[in-house]
Amino acid sequence: MVPIPVRNPFPGAACWLIPETDSTMDEARRLAEAGRPEGTVIAADRQTAGRGRFRDRAWVSEPGRDLAFSLMLPSAACGLPGLPLRAGLALHRAVAQLAKEAGTSPAPELAVKWPNDLLVRGRKAAGILCESSGGRCCLGMGVNCGTPSGRGFRTEATGLAEELKAPVDRFRVLELILERLAEALAEEGWREEVSRRLWLLDRPARFRTGLADPGAPGTRILEGIVRGVGPSGELILETAEGIRALASGELSRD
Repeated sequence: MVPIPVRNPFPGAACWLIPETDSTMDEARRLAEAGRPEGTVIAADRQTAGRGRFRDRAWVSEPGRDLAFSLMLPSAACGLPGLPLRAGLALHRAVAQLAKEAGTSPAPELAVKWPNDLLVRGRKAAGILCESSGGRCCLGMGVNCGTPSGRGFRTEATGLAEELKAPVDRFRVLELILERLAEALAEEGWREEVSRRLWLLDRPARFRTGLADPGAPGTRILEGIVRGVGPSGELILETAEGIRALASGELSRD
């Protein structure tokens, strides 16, 4: 485990890099159990079993090029409403800043896909996972910094270097994400900005309810117009039967 030379905005915490792991989320939990301070970040050059919200989803990254990391969140952040969306907002802001630094013109079209992805021109560039156990809360992110292989994604994938037309330093991406995340965790107006950045806002969409695996019995498909997010981060969907506030499920265009 070696230190990553980036500024960590969480007081007393550092960022660490390991060559390989099954999952940075599991590594973060082990570090927490070993007494590392809140705010500690663990990244991996190669992650062999990165996971997503559903059991049939995996995060596939290119060793030494893409960014896969987990953050031991401060305990005060664990109960915050809309945590994955706040992280998505931080990602959105970080990539927008990266595009500005790269001189990319016009800036790429960025959108937060409810509840835990960042899309660039409608293609997936990053994913977020929040997990809690034993009173601890960890936030994991995977960011495609180059051109993705295309494996492991349902949404068409893309990478930041491809979209920005410039080389991308994954540790600069990490530093920007951490800076913007510290801001988003402290903001009261996060919901309004997430709603403005939301994929398919004011457009027709389909929503598969529940947290069960795709195709599992009991899931239901709703159709409507995306109208934003609620106070707890729930998706607001206007259907033919009225406004629905949806806390779990998956959003799609068709």
